[in-house]
Amino acid sequence: MGFSQPEQSTEIIVETQYGPRIVSEHEVVVSDVEPFRLPGHRNPRLAGWLSAGLPGAGQIYNGQWWKVPIIYGGATGLFLWGRFERAERNAFQDEFLLRTNQADSSLWNPRFTGWPDPAILAGRNFHRRNLELVYVFSALLYVLNIVDAIVFAHLATFDVSDNLTMRVEPFTLPDASFHALNHQRVPVQGGLRLTFTLK
Repeated sequence: MGFSQPEQSTEIIVETQYGPRIVSEHEVVVSDVEPFRLPGHRNPRLAGWLSAGLPGAGQIYNGQWWKVPIIYGGATGLFLWGRFERAERNAFQDEFLLRTNQADSSLWNPRFTGWPDPAILAGRNFHRRNLELVYVFSALLYVLNIVDAIVFAHLATFDVSDNLTMRVEPFTLPDASFHALNHQRVPVQGGLRLTFTLK
């Protein structure tokens, strides 16, 4: 009575974009399926879309909760600044229109009593420019929120462990331009070498 030996599976190594992966010869490898993901991997595209839909959501996805108060603190500051500049621009604009249309001086804003017309116009232009800056900074904050989420999703798998070392060491090289035949010693050139090592 003979015993049949169990079928043995040969393991092979498959290269993926995240490094080598060991699979058995019976495992079906399809090129269009979702690739094997290392722990801690973040999808940059998903992080970008999350931050575009809801600022700060991409940072939460990346595990960087502490950035959310910074984003919304900046947005709140810009909102308050913009509200102030809009109110000031409207006040100067209304006063300028009253004076331009030669309205009764009793309708003028008492706040601007004694202000000449050029000063009213200058005030309106000043606050209008500031309001435009608020719009520009708001757009920059929104874009930076998206870029930050994408960049740090890419850096989620960046190797900062002890396996990556950096070493700075001096080095010397013979001076090729020196004619050693006419001298007793060969001068050298020196410098510093920066070396990265993956253990």
